Amino acid sequence: MEPSVKGFFLRRRAIIGLLGLLLSIWTVRWLMPNDGRPFWMSEDEYIPGGSDDGKETAKGEQPTAQASSQPSAAAHQGPDYRVDLSDLDAPYIGWPLKRVCDEVEPVEGVVWVCDKNWGGMGNIRNFILNCLRYGIEAGATGLVMPEIHLRDEEDITDYITPLKAPLSYMFDEAHFRTAMGENCPHITLYNSTRDVPYFDATAAATATGEPAIPEVDPRTLVSVPQKCDAAETDRHVDRFGERFRAYMSSGTTNGTTGTVTLLQPPSPTAPRLFRMVDKDKRPALPVMWAWPVHRDGAEFANTFGTLLRFNPRLMRLGRRALEGMREFSRTIGDEEEAGRRGGGRGEGRGEGRFLGVHLRSEVDAEKFWPTYEEQRAAYLRKAAEKNLTSVAYVACGDAGQIARFGRDAQAQLGMTVVSKTDVLAGADLAELEGLTWDQQAIVDFIVLAGSDYFVGNSRSSFSIFLAQRRHLQADGLHTRQFKVRSEGFGRSFVVGPKELYFDHWLFIWDAAWP
Repeated sequence: MEPSVKGFFLRRRAIIGLLGLLLSIWTVRWLMPNDGRPFWMSEDEYIPGGSDDGKETAKGEQPTAQASSQPSAAAHQGPDYRVDLSDLDAPYIGWPLKRVCDEVEPVEGVVWVCDKNWGGMGNIRNFILNCLRYGIEAGATGLVMPEIHLRDEEDITDYITPLKAPLSYMFDEAHFRTAMGENCPHITLYNSTRDVPYFDATAAATATGEPAIPEVDPRTLVSVPQKCDAAETDRHVDRFGERFRAYMSSGTTNGTTGTVTLLQPPSPTAPRLFRMVDKDKRPALPVMWAWPVHRDGAEFANTFGTLLRFNPRLMRLGRRALEGMREFSRTIGDEEEAGRRGGGRGEGRGEGRFLGVHLRSEVDAEKFWPTYEEQRAAYLRKAAEKNLTSVAYVACGDAGQIARFGRDAQAQLGMTVVSKTDVLAGADLAELEGLTWDQQAIVDFIVLAGSDYFVGNSRSSFSIFLAQRRHLQADGLHTRQFKVRSEGFGRSFVVGPKELYFDHWLFIWDAAWP
C-alpha cells in the first residue's frame, strides 16, 4: 500500500475515534439532570450560582442553616430546594421572609400587637402568622411579642379565657426572635406594650377618646365595594399597605371601631399601636383566615410558617413519642402483618410503618363536623387501601374515644391502636402528664407528622395544617398547593364534604400556612 493511502486510513480512523469519543461525552451530558453543573462534578459537590459560597461547598464545606437567609441568586437556586420541609426539624430558610420585608416601606412609630390568639394550636398559629403578615405589609417597625389565650383545663370548650401565656407556651421563642432579627431587622421586638418607648396607654386613650390600641380590619380599611362571602380570603392585600400608610398620613379612616383619629403621624417619640380585628367584631371570620398564603409565591408560603417552630421541650417529647411508636410498630406491628401474609413472624426488624389518625370527636367538636362513625368508617377504609392495617397511632383529647376506636379497629381489621401514653414511659410519661391539653396536642402533631400515611378531619385546622405540612415533602421549597381531593392527595386524607368552597370550609386551605 502506498504511504499516502496508508496515512489517509490512519487519519480517518483517528477522526472516527475522536468523533466517537465526543459523541459519548455528549450522550452522558445529555442524560444528566439539567441543573447547570459541570458534567464531571457530582450533585452533592455543586451549588449553582458560581459564587464564593459555591466554591467553598465544592471543597467539601457544608453551608450553614442560615446561609440561605440572603436573597441572592445562589440562595434561590442552591441547596434549599433539597430540604425536606415536611420535617419539623428542617433547617430554617429565611430569604423568602427577608425578600418580603425588604419590599415594604417602613413607617416609624407603628407597632403591631398580635395577642388575640385563641383556640387550638392550628388556630393560634395561623392567627399569629396572619397578624404578623399584615403588620409587615403595613410597614410596622415594632412588634409586641405574641401572647396566647389559655384554655380552661376544666372546661375545654372554653378556649378564650382572660389568662394568657407567652409565645414559648407552644413555640420556640428564641428561634422566632432570631429569624425576625436576621430577616426583618427594621422591626423591633418588644416583650410587652409597657416596653414600647414613649407609649402611655392611658394618655393615648384619653387624647383620642378611642381605645389606646385600636383594631384594624384590613377589609374595611381598603373599603372596596364587592360581593363576596364573609369567609373569603382578602383579595386586596396588595392595597392594604398603601391604604394603611395613607391612613398614617391623613389621620382618619372608617373601620369597624368607628372613625379613629390620629392627632399626629406616628413617630419614634409618638408611637401608635394597633391590633388586628377579632372575630367578635363582625359577622365574619377574623384575620386568622384572611391572607391568601400563596400570594407571595411558593417559597414564602412554604417557609413563613416555620417562624413558629414548636417549643423545644415539646419537640423533644414528640420525637421521643415518635421513636417509641416506630419501635412498637417494628416489634409488634410488622410481625403481625407478616403473619397475616403467611410469612410467619419473619426475620429481623420490620420497617416500623404505621397509620396516623386524628380522631376529632372530643366534647368541643361542633355538631356539623364529621361524626365519630363517619371518621371511623373512612379511616379504616383508608387503612385497608394503604395496606396499613397493623398499627395505628391515634391522636384524640378524649381517652374514651381512643379506646372506642381501638375496639372497632381491632374488630374490623385486627388493628392495634395506641396513643401517646402508650409509647412514652417513665420520666417522659410523667412530663407529658404535666402538660396542658393543648400542649399535649403538639406532641400528637409531631408523631402524626412522622406517620407513613395520615388521616384526619376536614373541619379541623389541626388536620389541615398536618396534611399541608406533610405535603411539603413533595418538592420542598417549590411545593405547590395541596390538592383537596375527595380521596386524599399524596400522603394524607381528610374526611368530610369537599364540594362547597365556603360551606365546607375549603377556603381554609387557601389561608392556612403549611
